[in-house]
Amino acid sequence: MNNKKNIIIALITVMIVVGAFAVYKIYYQKAEVVSNDFFSIQDDANSIVWNEQTNVDELSRGEFNRKIEELKNKIATETDSENLMAHYTNIGIYYGYLGDYQSAYDYYLKALEIDPGFRRSWLNLGDILVSMKAYQSAETAYKKSIDLFAYDDLGYKKLTSLYELAYAGNHELIKSTYEQGLDVLRGNSEDEVPLLKQYANWLVETKQIVDAEKIYDELIEKDPDNAKIYQNYQNNL
Repeated sequence: MNNKKNIIIALITVMIVVGAFAVYKIYYQKAEVVSNDFFSIQDDANSIVWNEQTNVDELSRGEFNRKIEELKNKIATETDSENLMAHYTNIGIYYGYLGDYQSAYDYYLKALEIDPGFRRSWLNLGDILVSMKAYQSAETAYKKSIDLFAYDDLGYKKLTSLYELAYAGNHELIKSTYEQGLDVLRGNSEDEVPLLKQYANWLVETKQIVDAEKIYDELIEKDPDNAKIYQNYQNNL
């Protein structure tokens, strides 16, 4: 059952990527193409994790490798640039599951070389760089995604999560990044509320209780359907 579940989750992720490319065609303009060397890792080479044993069972591992080969065969005859981007991205996703971060990184770069203006590709690159412990480079990738489209919570959520991981003691940096995102997103509850929730959780975890209470007050106002949940959180502070 767990084997099938892992495979299903992976396939759903790939389907989401394909859907994202379709949405992109409608809502986002393409950025100016830049040279192939537009991105390089900024971190100390000795600290980077290129490969890692991941918790993937043998059945799922075999399925992911089969999917990678299948996509590589499609690439050999594919002429549509957006389909190529999707194929490169999906191969990167599968390599990431397998712990082959170097191959994942290489394929995410291939996708970005086709269109460096696709925000989701920068988020994918940032995610694999976090897995590689290339935190400075991941920061650059996440910031690039925000530069391309700031009015979405995902870039800020990933950037603040990175800071919480890599710079846990720098509360001012983390707090200012949350506030920066919220300043942009305020008025759009669909994106604002998820970032507020993550902000509140971090404030509680770091014992910043007074600030956490303020964020819960804001959540009660912005997300009244869940007001009782936030009030319970406040009562337990």
